[in-house]
Amino acid sequence: PRALQEFLADDCARHGHSVATVFSDHENVFVKGEFRDLLLRRGIGSTASAPYTQARNGLAERQFRTVFALARAMLRSARVPTQLWTYAIQHAVYCSNRVVQAGMTATPEERWTGKKPNVGHLRPFGCLGYLWDPALAKDKVGSHGHLCFLLGIAKLSNSYLVFKIETETVVETVHVRFTEGRQWWQTDPVRDADMSGRLVAQLQHQLPLTASGIPGGERDPAEPLLGVVQQEWDAWWREHGDQPPSG
Repeated sequence: PRALQEFLADDCARHGHSVATVFSDHENVFVKGEFRDLLLRRGIGSTASAPYTQARNGLAERQFRTVFALARAMLRSARVPTQLWTYAIQHAVYCSNRVVQAGMTATPEERWTGKKPNVGHLRPFGCLGYLWDPALAKDKVGSHGHLCFLLGIAKLSNSYLVFKIETETVVETVHVRFTEGRQWWQTDPVRDADMSGRLVAQLQHQLPLTASGIPGGERDPAEPLLGVVQQEWDAWWREHGDQPPSG
């Protein structure tokens, strides 16, 4: 009910829209309880498909399938831990609303708001970023930021949602620079030693390593992940078209 309340109070009221009828499946959460009471208070009609006949709600079911397929592809492509799947879903919906759908002449965002959306701020999901930390700005010669990767766009503040690797927390910020050609798992474990142990384990599980630590083959379990040779990493980045970061 809270999500529907926010939608009615924020999106609908701000753009001058109203909801006449909500069509759903026959789950109890939609036909009974707080959700149903909210629709009655707002004077919104409610129609539900017959039990166990999801095909009658085909448009919504198909949209769910599309969104989850996009989120799954983004998680796999960026090698983002699956525990962050909710952010992938949100970003998939955000991007889908800004793409012209089949049979339409405008994007869903433009049809809803009346304005053509700006997509210049979009960056690849999971791409590597450098988050500026004002607490470190006093250090004249040290690092002023932390490694992070993109999780999406914050709705209320229109800023970036990034995952701070060092503390494993989600941060909402505009003070971030992204390297779009590299993903978070392409960080150099020697140079970027602030990568947390749990994410290193996730990387080690998802990205097989050679005996020397280079992605692509079997890795000796007795060899520590952070013990890779710097020159070998540089050679690997050059071979794959990504130059290692300078400094």
